[in-house]
Amino acid sequence: MSMPTSDDQALRSLARDWWEIHRDGGALNSPTPSDEDELFTLMDWVNETDNRVDELGADPGTLPVILRYLVEEIPPGEDVSFIGTWVIENSEMAIGSRAVQAVRESDLPREMVAELLSGVASVRWKRDAQP
Repeated sequence: MSMPTSDDQALRSLARDWWEIHRDGGALNSPTPSDEDELFTLMDWVNETDNRVDELGADPGTLPVILRYLVEEIPPGEDVSFIGTWVIENSEMAIGSRAVQAVRESDLPREMVAELLSGVASVRWKRDAQP
């Protein structure tokens, strides 16, 4: 059994933080702290986490890597397509169609790719349906 590397541990921690922020009942879905310092600390953490995930998602080489960690760290009751809704959509804004291409060409299991991309399709459908 191999020991996890510091990169592995950092990416796993980043994925856990991302879910702690975005999961149902997570930091973005919880009451806002009334203390100003707590609010700023929370928002700094949210911004740093989202920026790091977006940075990894903006590179076709690292997008599949962060997706794998996000899927591995998914909390019970959450849907894999939710990752596509957030992460792949943001990646597409940064690198266009190369985002979906990177996911399709990755070594991620085909079922996982389909679930991830279903989140992107859901966002497109909702966006296109708006007047």
